[in-house]
Amino acid sequence: GEQSQMLVWDDYVMTDLGDLGGAYNVAVDINDAGQIIGVSTISRDANAISRAWVHDGTTLTPLPLWNATAGSSATALSGSGDVLGSNGTQVLWTGGTVQNLRTTYPTLVAVRDLNDAGTIVGACRVPRSIYNFACVLNAGTTTLLDTTGYRYSSATAINHSGVVVGSRTSTGRTQFGAFVWTGGSPLTLPPLGQSTHAEAVALNDAGTVVGRSTLYSNWRATLWRNGVAVDLGAVHGNASWALGISNGESVVGLTIPIINGTSGNYRPFLWRNGRMRLLPTGSKRIEQGEARAVNGRGEIVGFVIYPNKETRAVVWRKP
Repeated sequence: GEQSQMLVWDDYVMTDLGDLGGAYNVAVDINDAGQIIGVSTISRDANAISRAWVHDGTTLTPLPLWNATAGSSATALSGSGDVLGSNGTQVLWTGGTVQNLRTTYPTLVAVRDLNDAGTIVGACRVPRSIYNFACVLNAGTTTLLDTTGYRYSSATAINHSGVVVGSRTSTGRTQFGAFVWTGGSPLTLPPLGQSTHAEAVALNDAGTVVGRSTLYSNWRATLWRNGVAVDLGAVHGNASWALGISNGESVVGLTIPIINGTSGNYRPFLWRNGRMRLLPTGSKRIEQGEARAVNGRGEIVGFVIYPNKETRAVVWRKP
C-alpha cells in the first residue's frame, strides 16, 4: 500500500542479469569496476547442475571448470576480478584459469572472501579436532585464528588492509559471537543489548563491520563502528540481516516485514545515511528477495524470487 511505497528507494532501477538456462540464478558479489559474479542452473531440469558465472556489465559468462562432473559456485570477487568459489573442491579463478586451492592449502574446507593482495579467508580443519576453525591463507601459509574456548569458527570477510571478521561458537554452544582480527588474538564484537548471539558478515576498508545480532528474540541488521554495535532497524517489522557494506557506508541485506501481524517474506533493503528502505522489485508481485553486495558506485546485486518460484539474479542501479 501507500505506506510501503513511501519506504522504497525509488531512485534505484532493478535489472535482470539473465541466466545460463535454468530457473535458479543469483548474483552474489560486485566490485568497483562493475564486474558481477553469481551462480545459475544450466537447465530447467529438477536436478540441474549449477555453474559459477561472471558478468562484465553486458554479458554473463560461465567460469571454466576444475571438475567437469561437479557443479560450481562463486563466493567472492576481488577488485582485480579474481573469483573465489567451489567446483568439487575450493577453487580460485584468475584471469580465466581455475586452480584447486586444496593443492596449496590441504586443510581448507570452506572459502568465504578474498582481497586484492590475494589473501583468502574461510574455515580449515584442525588436527585432532572434529570442528573447523577460522583461517587466513596467503602465499602458501595457513594461519589459524585463536581456537581456545571455541567449538568452531569461520572467517567471513577480509578488507584491503587485511582486517578479518567472522563468527564463532563457544564450547558450550551458549554463545554465538562475532569477531574482528588484525593479528594476534581475535577481538569479540559486542552484540546488541542483552543478546548472546552475533554474526559478522562483511566489512569495508575503513573497518566498519556489518552482520546481525539478536534483539527481542529476532535477528537485527547490525553495524559495528569502532567496536560499538548499532541497530540498523527493520522495514515494517522487527527482523533484518545485513549482508554487505560499501566504503561509503551503504549497507544492504534483507528485512522481513510484519504484514497484518504476521511475518511476510524477506525483502531486499538498502540502508544509507541512517535510513533503511526496501529496494524496488519491479512490476511483478515479488514473493521475496535479498541484496547481497554493494560497490563504491552504489550498485547493488542480489536476487528476487517470483511467485512461480523462479529465482532471478538482479542488479540495482541509479539511472
